[in-house]
Amino acid sequence: MKRRERELRRASEKRRRVSEHKLKSGCVDCGYNKDARALEFDHRENAGLPYTGKQQTVASLMYRSWKRIEEEMKKCDVVCCNCHAIRTAERRAHGDVGAVGARQVVTLVARVQSPYVTQN
Repeated sequence: MKRRERELRRASEKRRRVSEHKLKSGCVDCGYNKDARALEFDHRENAGLPYTGKQQTVASLMYRSWKRIEEEMKKCDVVCCNCHAIRTAERRAHGDVGAVGARQVVTLVARVQSPYVTQN
């Protein structure tokens, strides 16, 4: 078996294990656990762990070690896509800068400071 084929097979196995983890955990907010494709990882603020640099999505780590994937999953809550959207919207509404990227923050500040934006 060629190297690339082995890597693809291993990544597929890791995706399967991640899916099993998501289904076993289910959404921590509403309990949904029917389909892993509708469950996502939501990074917790600080996650009680030392800062180790930029957070990565679990999906981007499939070609890394299983240990590294588990480390990243420990920093997250499993939530369904609906609850994840609600969490993110609430974070943004409360001004949690960690929920948006730097470019989005600059855009939001520019909108608020614009004389053409009316405050409700």
